[in-house]
Order: sequence, then structure tokens, then C-alpha cells
Amino acid sequence: MSLLQRALCILLVSLSGLQGHARATPIVPSPESGLSRRFTTYPCSENTVLKDLWSIEGVKVTYASFDEAITKTNASFTFTNTRTNYTETIKCSPRVNSICDILGTPGDPQTDVYLQILMDVAYITITQPVSCSGGSTNTSTVVVGTTEIDLNCPTGADHLSCFSDSTPGLADGTITVTHSAPATRALHRRAPAIYRTGEA
Repeated sequence: MSLLQRALCILLVSLSGLQGHARATPIVPSPESGLSRRFTTYPCSENTVLKDLWSIEGVKVTYASFDEAITKTNASFTFTNTRTNYTETIKCSPRVNSICDILGTPGDPQTDVYLQILMDVAYITITQPVSCSGGSTNTSTVVVGTTEIDLNCPTGADHLSCFSDSTPGLADGTITVTHSAPATRALHRRAPAIYRTGEA
């Protein structure tokens, strides 16, 4: 093989390697994709606090009558992840002790929401999976945040409606690293128990 032929072979091998490397480059989710909306990169150290991670607004609770202990209740609110701009409106009918415990929201099966209404206060806990810095998305690593929203409950109608004011409530998020997603969800279900008034 001549010197020129050897040089051509080396060049072809080099170009082939570059093409293979280009094909192996990971694709970054577009802003419109569900993965990009749901996940962002966080410093995933246990108990890291992310200030004002969620904005919560438009809380409304409607009772069919003034006897809130036995009447049917409808509740709704909107939350936004301030880092990803992911927004979802939650609607539910609280069960005993005025609790909604949603494992997987309609818009994101990996996002959990816990709501409890106690008189004129709404307690809301949100749990979302996160992607750690330098790593891939891991549903065993979640960020959890709880906030309480004061409600206005004017009287004078044949039913009772309570609602939050125009100022959004803010919830800090705390990074929680667990061995499995089910374990995280079990923890999430127990976390707001301090607000419960009796057995569910």
C-alpha cells in the first residue's frame, strides 16, 4: 500500500469515528416536550431547599351547604413550578377530614398533590420528581414542598364558598432522595398528617 493510500485510509477512519460520535450525542428536550416541562436540573443533595419553587393561586372551596362536616365539597387551585413554568389546575372533591390525596395528577402521573381544608386555611403539599445535576432523570429523587393558604369565606348565600386572595402563595421545595419511588409516595402520604383532625 502506498503512502498516499495509507493517508486516505486514516482520514476515512477518522471521519467515520466523528460521525459515530455525533450520533451518540444526547438529544436535549425541547421546551414544548413533557420531559422538559416536568423536569429541570437541581443540586440533588438531601434536604437542599429550593426557595419559592411553587406558586399556588386560585384556591377555591365550595360547600353545598353550611354544614361542612357532612356536605359535598368541591375544591380547586392552580400550581406553577417557577423553575420549569409547568402549570396545572387541580380539581377534586375532598373526602373525610376535607382531604384530597392525588397520586399522579391528570397532567403528570409522577406529580403528587395533597390538599386538606381546615376551616379557612388550605394546606397543600406537592411532590415532583427531579433530574439531578450531571445525571439522568431519577424518579427516586423528588422535591417536596408544603404551604398554607388563608381563605376568605364570606357568608350570606345559601351555600358557603371560600377562596384565596389575588396574591399567590409560595412553597419552598426540599430535595428528598429515596431508594424507590413507591417509598417516596408513602412518605408523602404521611408527611402532612400534623394537619389531620382525625382518622381518614
